[in-house]
Amino acid sequence: MRPNETNIELKVGALVLAAVGILIAFVLVLGDFSLKRGFPVYVDFDNAAGLKSGAPVRISGIPSGLVRSVDYLGGMKDEKTAWPVYVRVTVWLDESAREVLHKNASFTITTQGVLGEPYVEINAGDPKQPVAVEGTIFKGIDPPSMGMLLQSAYKTIGGLQEVLDRVNGRGANPIHIDTFVNNIGSLAGTLDERIKENKEEIDSIMANVDGVLKENRDKIDNIFTHTEKATDEFAKLGTALNMGVGDGTNVRSLIKSADKTMSGVAKEIDPVMKHASSALASADGILTDNRAKIDKSIANIEKLTGHGASAAADVDAMVSKIKAGEGTIGKFFKDEEVFEDMREFVRELKRRPWRIIWKE
Repeated sequence: MRPNETNIELKVGALVLAAVGILIAFVLVLGDFSLKRGFPVYVDFDNAAGLKSGAPVRISGIPSGLVRSVDYLGGMKDEKTAWPVYVRVTVWLDESAREVLHKNASFTITTQGVLGEPYVEINAGDPKQPVAVEGTIFKGIDPPSMGMLLQSAYKTIGGLQEVLDRVNGRGANPIHIDTFVNNIGSLAGTLDERIKENKEEIDSIMANVDGVLKENRDKIDNIFTHTEKATDEFAKLGTALNMGVGDGTNVRSLIKSADKTMSGVAKEIDPVMKHASSALASADGILTDNRAKIDKSIANIEKLTGHGASAAADVDAMVSKIKAGEGTIGKFFKDEEVFEDMREFVRELKRRPWRIIWKE
């Protein structure tokens, strides 16, 4: 093989390899391929507004990913969300966005300029909120439709045209500018006359008001100071109540539990009250039927009580006499000689018990 032919083949091969490399580069750049590490999230919209796969994704205007797919789901309700899904956009974000994308992030579809290609703009959310994880589903903010904007603009222009027609004396209720201006001038003239007529009274009123304000300036300042302090105290009280009660969930739960308990008690107490009412009715019937006997028994008890009191008085008198040594029993307990005789008698019976029957 000649050297010239070898050089030509090498050049052709290099050209083919360069063309293949350029083709691969175009596919990587224009396609949905990315060699960067990242993670996917999903955004649901009601209207895609012309968004296509491969559209850029920006966080606060900085390129941070691309749109992987735009799928129409037709209002199907996702088990993971509480809203119907019409359009679900799969967004592939760079790894650098993992730490800045928060759970309350917002997604909108916007364009670069009036006629630019649509792309996804992200507001990363509050840094105090938790970071969004891979696969999180967000509810996007639907872009305004151009047709709706044109329709609103058309209505606004129609309203302005109607106002201009009325100003120009056309239409059902024309507006006469000259009459309106004359009325304003007449009103201003009338006010000026009234002010001139009552100038002295107005000056006197203003002077009195100024004097009152000057005399009570300290009091007015104290009133504002006390009002400000009271407002601060109420704010502190509100904060304390929020800390103690929270959003009211515990209180509502406690009231609901108490209401449920009282309902159960009411259900349980109804039969008891019926039985108690029945028992009271029976007792009342028994008392009514036996009232005469009960009255007689009470009278007898009263008589017995009287006799018992009398007997107790007699016993008390007897005991008093015994203690005083009156009567036989009293002397028996009080006279020591009788006591010694009885003790000697008992001793004799112990020694000679047969003496009770016969004497020696």
